[in-house]
Amino acid sequence: MQTHLQGKVERARQRERAEDDAKAVDQALAIVNAEVFRLWSIASEAQSADLYSLSRQGTLHPDDYQPADWSALMAACGPLGWATAALASYALTYARDTSLLVRTLIASRATSQGADPIVVQIRQRSKEAAALLEYALAHCPRSRIAREFDPDIPTTSEAGKRILEELKQRGLAQARSMPLGDSQS
Repeated sequence: MQTHLQGKVERARQRERAEDDAKAVDQALAIVNAEVFRLWSIASEAQSADLYSLSRQGTLHPDDYQPADWSALMAACGPLGWATAALASYALTYARDTSLLVRTLIASRATSQGADPIVVQIRQRSKEAAALLEYALAHCPRSRIAREFDPDIPTTSEAGKRILEELKQRGLAQARSMPLGDSQS
């Protein structure tokens, strides 16, 4: 009887530990996914914006091109696997390089956009940082696990309503489960 109870308690403890581990990985995925989205947003803006004008207006900020908290991002990459962490470190190197290039552009006080090599490099490296972090995330096996998506949860957000409508048109909202952690889908 005692052995049976000990086995039951041990299985419950292992199940709880596995659930805690899964939650920690999901939280890490959310952190890295948010950074991927932020880097892609910055890269998109850099592609279409007049970086010289932004520089002169004082609205071009080098720190926007790199993570606000490097240690938190790298700590989040750790539980996602060695490949994810290693590739993420390269992505962050690109982000840091982009930030230094933005500082150089601001310091140069140049006036014409043209085909300035600094602007070209800012645009290329900002895209590369986002793409490489997204690629790093794809190397985490849990990033491809389908997570529950419930289209019946009401939203007051106009953007949320448009996104839900688009998902319904694509036939994804009826699936009740779609890979939210996989940025490649």
